[in-house]
Amino acid sequence: MQCRQLWYNCSLLPDCSLCDIDNGTCLCDLQHYGPNCFWLCSPNCEKGCDISTGTCYNCIKGKYLESCTADCGAGCSSQCDRYSGNCTCRLGYKGLNCSECDLQYYGPNCSLECSPHCADGCDNETGICYSCIEGKFLESCTKACGAGCVFGCDRYTGTCTCKLGWRGNGCDECDLQYYGPNCSLECSPHCADGCDNETGICYSCIEGKFLESCTKACGAGCVFGCDRYTGTCTCKLGWRGNGCDECQSNYYGPNCSLECNPYCVDGCNDETGTCNKCIEGKFRESCTEACNPGCVFGCDRYRGNCTCKPGWTGGLCDVQNFEFFNISRSYAPVYILAAFLIISLLLIVFLVKRLFMKKYGVTETYLTPNHEEKRNESEYTSDLGVPIFSVYNSVVEDNFYQELGQLRSSQVSYEQLRQPSIGDENN
Repeated sequence: MQCRQLWYNCSLLPDCSLCDIDNGTCLCDLQHYGPNCFWLCSPNCEKGCDISTGTCYNCIKGKYLESCTADCGAGCSSQCDRYSGNCTCRLGYKGLNCSECDLQYYGPNCSLECSPHCADGCDNETGICYSCIEGKFLESCTKACGAGCVFGCDRYTGTCTCKLGWRGNGCDECDLQYYGPNCSLECSPHCADGCDNETGICYSCIEGKFLESCTKACGAGCVFGCDRYTGTCTCKLGWRGNGCDECQSNYYGPNCSLECNPYCVDGCNDETGTCNKCIEGKFRESCTEACNPGCVFGCDRYRGNCTCKPGWTGGLCDVQNFEFFNISRSYAPVYILAAFLIISLLLIVFLVKRLFMKKYGVTETYLTPNHEEKRNESEYTSDLGVPIFSVYNSVVEDNFYQELGQLRSSQVSYEQLRQPSIGDENN
């Protein structure tokens, strides 16, 4: 029964809207509870609370417990249980009350995904991986271990134990003597300081080798190695060529250390020492044997055969014909006399010619082989300045010496001599 305001035994407390008519106890409104309705219900109560205990009849969304003072988990997809707080979780959350980020999520509202390289999830707040999958390191497991690591690498530094062919703290470089995919190819054994990790080109060559891979040997005749790329070098004695890989023309044999036979012409074979040609009078491969004295123009290079001089016979012209030499000796006086007469005749001709030229004041010039008249009259003149070319020319053509005798014996006047000269000239 409701008492009239301020009448009977109703309390004068402001929150006592109703009271018991017998004892005056307050009957509280929806927002109050306790004796005389002194305490307010929890603001999270929905539709008030029990007037004696203050227990909420229901909680507003997101709250639970009797007084609705606890928050439901942030990851609850719907209202949590009124008393336990349990609920169904949204993506990224876990736990009975969905208050924790799932293993692969972190950050505000568990909205950020952990690195895919995290092995056991990441810290809910920082995102730092608890551990990395094999082959990854750093806090977020984003960097790969070196390709040459044997059993993964240190979680934070990336250091590891290297496989064959690799080097470096992180085993991420090819060893000096390896190159190519996975450092699986060996550099040329002739590389001096290893090779390029990708191409395999040697950084430098050991002594005596050249080309990019140092696979070709310098010439055996090089003094101080050879050029890294071209193979050119300075030659030792006995060698020649840009690469000093050929014997000089007069050397042969191992290391071009042997000299060719001095009877060789144009040197000899680099390996065998066989002469390319022989000097005149020698034969055989090394030109060590002399042609026989009966040969006319040397002999065959390999067999010694030749054309024989008079008085010699045989394939090698090594047999003398003594009858020929006896006959030759019997005619020796005749030969000597004939030679004397020929020499005397030539001497007489020379003296007569000189006397004639001196007498007529002729200046000597050489005639053409067919004695053609191609010179001017001024070439041959007498002491009087009269041309005598035609006289001299006809003497040469028609037996110079006979005509000269006839001219001297016949007292020919100067005018008579001059007339034929003019006639010849006109012809």
